[in-house]
Amino acid sequence: MTNGPDFGTVIVNDEHRLQQLVVVHWRDRLWIVPEWIDDAEQAVKKPARLICLDSLHYREHRDRPFRYSVVAPIPSTVLDGTHPAPQFLGFDVVEAPDISWPLQGRPD
Repeated sequence: MTNGPDFGTVIVNDEHRLQQLVVVHWRDRLWIVPEWIDDAEQAVKKPARLICLDSLHYREHRDRPFRYSVVAPIPSTVLDGTHPAPQFLGFDVVEAPDISWPLQGRPD
């Protein structure tokens, strides 16, 4: 289990609406967590997938309630994991990464 810190939130446009999502630090990079999976048996939450923020054009903010904002929209099929090959769209996505947080300590 990795007790990674919450590095803030990001505003993402999925072509239809703005979403505020958690950003975590993993493997020396920043990653967007679009969806969480609860594992009550192990008392942890895990990201269903991670989208690398470092590989996207984004802005960092210090005077807003969110730390980052992605400049270009991320297709909803990349966010929800239904795109068959997000890397061909230029996204670095890791499905079911081996990372978790305690249910009580998960960044929201």
